[in-house]
Amino acid sequence: MPRNLRLCLLLAFALVLAAPASGTVTDKRKKIQDKIQTLEGKLGTARHKHAVLTTQISRMTGRIRLLEGQIGTATARLDSLQARLAVHEKTLNKLNASYEVQTQLLITYRAEFTVAQRTLEQRLVAIYERGQPDTVAVVFASKSISSMIDQISYQRSVSNQDRRVARDVKRSRDRMQVLQSRTKRNRERALAEAKAVADAAWQQRTTRDALARHQNDLASARVDKRQTLAQVQTSEKEYLDEITGLEAASRRIEAQLRSSGSHGSGVSSSGLIWPVNGPVVSPFGMRWGRMHEGIDIAVGTGTPIAAAAAGTVAYAGWESGYGNFVLIDHGNGLATAYGHQSRIAVSTGQSVSQGEVIGYVGCTGHCFGPHLHFEVRINGSAVDPLGYL
Repeated sequence: MPRNLRLCLLLAFALVLAAPASGTVTDKRKKIQDKIQTLEGKLGTARHKHAVLTTQISRMTGRIRLLEGQIGTATARLDSLQARLAVHEKTLNKLNASYEVQTQLLITYRAEFTVAQRTLEQRLVAIYERGQPDTVAVVFASKSISSMIDQISYQRSVSNQDRRVARDVKRSRDRMQVLQSRTKRNRERALAEAKAVADAAWQQRTTRDALARHQNDLASARVDKRQTLAQVQTSEKEYLDEITGLEAASRRIEAQLRSSGSHGSGVSSSGLIWPVNGPVVSPFGMRWGRMHEGIDIAVGTGTPIAAAAAGTVAYAGWESGYGNFVLIDHGNGLATAYGHQSRIAVSTGQSVSQGEVIGYVGCTGHCFGPHLHFEVRINGSAVDPLGYL
């Protein structure tokens, strides 16, 4: 075999061996970057949830403290009302006991009145039989026993015995009426005051219990929020740890790509065209404390995506975080990436020309609305696409 032919075969074999290795490293690094992007999205969501939960817990704590003060005030008022109610209950118990005693006295006075009335009736009969005209006239002129007693008490014609009997009857009657009236008023007043205080105490107790229930509900809700916050904080730490590890791996792969000799000078800023026409809603740079390695262009679902430059499709398929994803190698160290497609229109290994449709806009993978995630990479490193469009 001629020496030149043998050298050509050896060179071709070396290129065949080198190509898959370079492609494997590139794919591995891209997958790591995709996973980092997914984790950054999760981390951003977790941090937002962290902030919301912290605010909610702070507000709940303030409301719980406010309720504690209101419950303390309600409890103090209730204690005061209960003390007043106890005093009124004692007074009412005394009045009830007095009422019982007075009832017995009333029964005694009524008996005395009956006896005095009978004695007076007997005396009037005797007066009538003896023919004492003044007293008889008084008797017949009276409209009732009560008025007759009042008049006879002041009649000089009635004997001392008659006047004493009439006086005893009148005294018993008056004492009975006064006692009935006084006892009734005192008892009604005590009952009314006790009822008013009891009603106020019931209302205050109801208010205090309602406040206490609300406080307990808030305390329980705060416990749940704190548990959720602890879980979110744990997730944040896990995401950060994983991102840190992936970024370290990405740097190692980037160094490996550079050392493999797979690089070039790139193309001029006029070499790429916009893949879609729309506003940039998320630029290249730091986002949520991490690097956003592309730009997000907001356009509707189904919008055709054009290849930014001619090249070879290095990968077309599903990638975590990116969803439906296309990576085009333009040569000379330049590559472009297109993420979140609703549908892919090319396949791996296919040659495409500048402006050719490679897919359609969607919201697959880690996405919050239809848009195109567009990246430009030089020698494997992400750069700001706006500098090349």
